[in-house]
Amino acid sequence: MRFQRLYTSLSQVVNIDLRGIGLSDFAPLDSCFSPEARATDILAVLDALDVERAVITGEGFSGHAAALGRAAWSSDIRELVARITVPTLVYYTEDLTHIGVEHSRYLAEHIPGAILVEAPGHSFYLSAETERMSAWAEFIVGGPAALSHDNKLLTLLFTDIVGSTKQAAELGDSRWTSIVADLDAYVSQCVERCAGRVVKQTGDGHLIAFELPRDALRAACEISSGVHVLGVEVRCGVHTGEVELLPDGDLRGIAVHAAARVCDAAGAQRVLVSRTVADLAAGSDFRFEDRGVHELKGVSGAWTLYEVLE
Repeated sequence: MRFQRLYTSLSQVVNIDLRGIGLSDFAPLDSCFSPEARATDILAVLDALDVERAVITGEGFSGHAAALGRAAWSSDIRELVARITVPTLVYYTEDLTHIGVEHSRYLAEHIPGAILVEAPGHSFYLSAETERMSAWAEFIVGGPAALSHDNKLLTLLFTDIVGSTKQAAELGDSRWTSIVADLDAYVSQCVERCAGRVVKQTGDGHLIAFELPRDALRAACEISSGVHVLGVEVRCGVHTGEVELLPDGDLRGIAVHAAARVCDAAGAQRVLVSRTVADLAAGSDFRFEDRGVHELKGVSGAWTLYEVLE
């Protein structure tokens, strides 16, 4: 699935079920598996869709069909490869234990201008690691390509210390640093109890991710009501939305910005949530009070926000 998302982030994708396979019509077995038959099917689909330019990919035995689809038919694949005149990428993974790497190296040596990528991995066809998938992306677009990452629906909690600048000036760097460290430890404990993950510290606050809205709400209430023992007050904002998971564990997307702005709108020791969160938590033990419509800086539209009542 991740490799499919890579393709769709770079171009329009046509998946072809060859004759007798998947959703295609039934066909006698002896007509299904020859490279010539597969190449014919590929060209028929491209013609039907009026595709004028395409990157044709094939894994395993379908690689023969991909090659034939780009060159004239031949009964000997070794004779065929030298007749391929289009840019070609040969990609080998070590999990193809029944096919040695020497076959891929032969193709790369005999197809004019071919690029060989040997990518050890644990995927039968293709490595799911971003740095190895980049070879495919660059080949398809003809240069460096920005790869899309995994997206996921998460509930995000932002925390922020109220009046942090003033307190830091009054207490001094040493004392303030100690308080922030104690706050980080307390937040981490709360988040762990509520099945969340601290994504990162944000200066005087935190970005925290949860699978379920109720876990985020439980953590927010616990944090906002409990940190007073440290001599600080925090505001909390919660929003649920789709985010992009980056390789370093960070999160990116409009949902992240929206959650931060919901937090900005909250008062000291208050937990504000978006309407999305309030709707998802309907029927739970949490009670919400409408706090009106807000314009969130940098986020389009009008947002109805709700305060969590304990």
